[in-house]
Parts: sequence; C-alpha cells; structure tokens
Amino acid sequence: IKPAGLLASKFQTDAKMIWLVALLFILLATALVWRYSKYKNVQKRTGRCKVLAVAGSGGHTTEMLRLLSGLPDHYQPVDYVIGKTDRFSMEKCKEFEEQRARQNHGREHTFHHIVRSREVGQSWISSFLSTAIACMSAVPTVFRLTPDLVNRCA
Repeated sequence: IKPAGLLASKFQTDAKMIWLVALLFILLATALVWRYSKYKNVQKRTGRCKVLAVAGSGGHTTEMLRLLSGLPDHYQPVDYVIGKTDRFSMEKCKEFEEQRARQNHGREHTFHHIVRSREVGQSWISSFLSTAIACMSAVPTVFRLTPDLVNRCA
C-alpha cells in the first residue's frame, strides 16, 4: 500500500467517526429536548405565548420577521437568538421591534447571541468543529429560555 493510500484511508475513517459522533450528539439532543419540553401536546392558547425567534443570514431574517408580524399581541415575550457576527440580522430585528412600538404594538423582547455554526464562505471540513461549538452554545440557550413557540427561518 502506498503511503498516500494509507493517509486517504485514515482520513475516511476519521470522517466516518466525526459523522457518527455528530449523529449521536443530535440524537441525544433530540431526546433531551423531547424529555424536558414543557408541552408535548398541541394546546389551544388563551394567555401569553413565549416565542423564540432564530434569525438566519440572507433573506431568512426578513422571512422570520414577516411571520412574526402576523402574530397577535399575546405572542410575547419574543426572544431573538442571533449569531454573534450577524450584525445585519440584529439591526433588522431591532428596527422591526422599534417600528412595532411606534405603531403601539410593542411587545417584550430580548436579544441573545450565540456562536454561529458556520460563517459565510467557511469550508465544509472546518465547519464540523465550529458546528459542535455552536451546539454547545445554542442548546443551553433554548433550555434556559423555555419557549412555547419556536420560529426559525434559516
């Protein structure tokens, strides 16, 4: 066996292990979310409904804000989760809430920042580690906020 072939074989084995660990992490996270979720059945809401809005890059933030604009006023407070380096989404969400306040439809809202899983233009290979780090930032945030509704456009 040539040394280059041996290196390629080791790389394939390492890549398979990374995928296996990622899959196990996702399964564990899903099981934890299911186990500790507040509401497992769809319920008709009469009171306030706490919303978690996850902003994405590109046109996804605009889509999310369009969805939020159609929600009645009892859908509050809104917790916005935005990537630390996503200045555009942060500004769009702030403008959206300021406009709602000017129209007397202001609602409670907070902004939370998490590590982005992948920057625009980042290679796919290097995104494995950054995605794992982002999950370690995002999962505790969701458990801490305990939303009733999750609105994600990404």
